[in-house]
This record gives sequence, structure tokens and C-alpha cells, in this order.
Amino acid sequence: MENPWLRIPTADCDGHMPHENVAQQQFLAAIFKASLEKYDSRSLALLGCETGMRSPAATS
Repeated sequence: MENPWLRIPTADCDGHMPHENVAQQQFLAAIFKASLEKYDSRSLALLGCETGMRSPAATS
């Protein structure tokens, strides 16, 4: 059985995540930033999957 999620174009996903009605990228960035501030972040392993969009919390 084919996974239907694999047929979603990357551009659709990248446009959906930060959209003002969804705000999933902003939510994930806020959680990531809060975690970096709360815990010792000199060393960090982040497991996950994404299309390459960079979180502002991860790049600042």
C-alpha cells in the first residue's frame, strides 16, 4: 500500500506550515526555543523529519 503523504509536494508542505491559519512552524519554533532556553543546549540531538525549512530558534 502506497503512503499518501509521500505524494504531497514539498512546496505545499512548506507553504502550509507557516500559514497564518495553521501556524505550525511558529508553534514548533517556539517550543524548540523554549527547550533550548530551559535545558543545557551545549550539545543537542534533534530527531525528526522536515523539508529543510529552518526554524528561527535553531538558527539564531
